Amino acid sequence: MKAQAIFRLLSRIRLHLLLAVVLAVPPFAPAGMASAEPNAPDTYASPLLASCEYKEAMVVPSTTVSCPDTISIGSRAGNSYSGVLKFDLNGLSGTVLQANLELYVTDRHANDDGSPELTIHQINGNWTQPPSPLEAAADLPIPGQLHTGNYAVTDDGGTWATFNIAPLVRDKIAKGEDELVLVLSGSWAEDPGERFFQFASSGATVPKLNIVNTTAPVQLPIPHTRIAAGDGFTLLLQNDGTVKAYGRINDHKIEVPDSLTGVQAVYASNDCGYAIREGGFVAALGDGCAVPAEVPDGNVVGLVLGGGTSAVLKNDGTIINWGREIPAEWKTIYAPFKSISGGDDHVAALTWDNAVVS
Repeated sequence: MKAQAIFRLLSRIRLHLLLAVVLAVPPFAPAGMASAEPNAPDTYASPLLASCEYKEAMVVPSTTVSCPDTISIGSRAGNSYSGVLKFDLNGLSGTVLQANLELYVTDRHANDDGSPELTIHQINGNWTQPPSPLEAAADLPIPGQLHTGNYAVTDDGGTWATFNIAPLVRDKIAKGEDELVLVLSGSWAEDPGERFFQFASSGATVPKLNIVNTTAPVQLPIPHTRIAAGDGFTLLLQNDGTVKAYGRINDHKIEVPDSLTGVQAVYASNDCGYAIREGGFVAALGDGCAVPAEVPDGNVVGLVLGGGTSAVLKNDGTIINWGREIPAEWKTIYAPFKSISGGDDHVAALTWDNAVVS
């Protein structure tokens, strides 16, 4: 017991000395560091095909549709309002990096529950534009399961509000469809309360869907992680691309081979250390440690290893996963990714449009 206490004390002293060394190390700036942006991204302005409003009366249940110049979302005077927008995706190809829906807010009414909210759904089934813009009886569109989170609309009248709908666009592209129909639903307020907002639907301020896409390959750089710590050990990446190791793995001192050069990032699970070299090649460090067979030979820029869920981020923004599987929609509606991280049985990823999925 006394020997273990002395070993823990010495480990803490080594850690404090290592932190002092790290804080004194100048910034790491290797030559030729790649950009995370593709070489030739394009902006696709999706044409608006239709913009309509559905009014659902609560007192005497009925639903009508119209296509006015200003559309309401939310509730007021005992009525609930939803919107439908239809955009043309014909001609869009490649990888969707970002997709932003822009609405020109003309009016906004909050109540004691807060600002009006907006949830954007893909439509469930087909939708046909009304033959007339005038109000007429209609069935309320059914929102699909794929949707955004709840956005609080805090912009005052006379401003553009922007909403990220990249997963909805990617899903349509993956299915080979060339139209995107969105259902915009809002928050409810008890009569006579009001909680709604309005946006322009005609003229120069019609809703916009701006999509950033690329037909060029996505090429992520290795993210030059300088320090990594596991259970009782620490790895430090030096300016010259070599690695220093402190502590022990499986009761053995970590031996770093002289041949391990050109390292651009270090990573640690609880029990093993890893180095990512130029070209995305992975090497294992520590007694009894090996690179899992699922890790590709090259093009690796991120690792999550050692737990029930393991994953590798490749330089094309895709993820290889084994153990507990990540949801299938990660590949279809959220990729490409910029970064991954994880713990014992958990993986989180940062999408190109800076959303976090986990």
